[in-house]
Amino acid sequence: MSESAKLTMAQSTSTLSSVWFRRLKQATRLGTITFLKYLLDQCLKSRIALIWDGATYHRSQEVRKYLETVNQGLDEAEWKITCIRFAPNDPKQNPIEDIWLQAKRLVREYYHLCKSFGGVKFLFEFATHRQTFNFPKLFTYGCFS
Repeated sequence: MSESAKLTMAQSTSTLSSVWFRRLKQATRLGTITFLKYLLDQCLKSRIALIWDGATYHRSQEVRKYLETVNQGLDEAEWKITCIRFAPNDPKQNPIEDIWLQAKRLVREYYHLCKSFGGVKFLFEFATHRQTFNFPKLFTYGCFS
């Protein structure tokens, strides 16, 4: 998967209905921290639960230190940001895996019509950014129901 096509998803626990997708040029530790700051700005009076995979930039020392700073002095039940990690390589848990599978399926089906990599990139972005997803496992976490 192209780094430019990575998405980050977060859920606000105060309403259990807000989901943010943010396109990143590159998935990095700095990009993760920037996204966490963005979420805090969007949810000033809310606690935030992030449900994410075990990407190295999610587990980095810089991200851990940032989260420690944000939650400093708070009991775990009162943390401003709580991170919940999916089991590694478990597509049964992670709803984004179905999105990646659908995007890759579309690219495999139509790549032969593309005259350049830009065309393939367009197909992938079309599948990930301009679709409505209704996979059963999306409802597992309550925020989509």
